[in-house]
Amino acid sequence: MRSSAVRTTALLTAVAALTAACTTEQPGKGMAASPTSAAPKTTTTEKKPRPEEIKLDGIDPCQVLTDEQMKQLSVSRRTRMNQDLVKDGSEDPVCNYGNNSSPRIIYGVGLVIGSGIDHWTGNGNVDVKPTTVGGYSAVTLTFKGAPVDCALAIDIAGGQQFYFDYEPGQAAAQDVMCQNAVKGAELALATLQTLK
Repeated sequence: MRSSAVRTTALLTAVAALTAACTTEQPGKGMAASPTSAAPKTTTTEKKPRPEEIKLDGIDPCQVLTDEQMKQLSVSRRTRMNQDLVKDGSEDPVCNYGNNSSPRIIYGVGLVIGSGIDHWTGNGNVDVKPTTVGGYSAVTLTFKGAPVDCALAIDIAGGQQFYFDYEPGQAAAQDVMCQNAVKGAELALATLQTLK
């Protein structure tokens, strides 16, 4: 009987030692939650009716800011390219509006044809906050961690989004970057309505 109790105690001690050896907990740090222990955080986007639907097909992103609007935003050059903005393998037409002086700034315009703003709900390393720009439902997208830019995804047409971001050449507060993004996006939306 005594021998059985000793074996049981030894077995429990060994199991406890193995369990302790397999843990990832470090002194002074909490353990990471297991993937199934918490529900994923999502943001629901309640979209209001659009003032008007503006299909982005065939629009040149380097035409959505006029020369006068560029002056208002202190930019003087346009650079056209294609980028996969929503990481779905597509090539979206993009135009970067920048300046040649210091501090450098860039306003980026992207015309996402195959994905609406719901794409951003619970997606990626960005914080998503519902907002309104120029009467359109939109989401503000900010990277988690150090602020580097502020982007807006605007519900311009069914299954499409008008993507607009502001990136300063030097550190700036997140709210300042987002104010600049909204200002630029509102100007661009006014021009978009004339290009449809």
